[in-house]
Amino acid sequence: MNNFQVKENKEQISGLFSTKNYKSSELIHSVTGEVHKEPSKYTIEIEGQHIFDKNIIYMNHSCMPNTKVVKEKIFAITEINTGDELCFDYHTTESLITSPFVCNDCGKMIE
Repeated sequence: MNNFQVKENKEQISGLFSTKNYKSSELIHSVTGEVHKEPSKYTIEIEGQHIFDKNIIYMNHSCMPNTKVVKEKIFAITEINTGDELCFDYHTTESLITSPFVCNDCGKMIE
């Protein structure tokens, strides 16, 4: 987790922040970890498997994300600067949102 830091975001919840700059399309992280039988708020769904990757459990949802998950890889989709919170759209990976919540970007219920 050398290129990430967990800290409180503007909504006062833990988020995953970059400690380096990334260019658009640059690989940020390869998802690895334990495969769980059921989804949880701490797993990410990759090709039907629910993976607990301790390095990204604080990566929050955004309807205006700066990363994208492609198979087991996370790529920047915008320029990301040191100190930016890393986020992705949960609807692009999850077939079931186990803990519905209100999106801080758009105000819609994410379920």
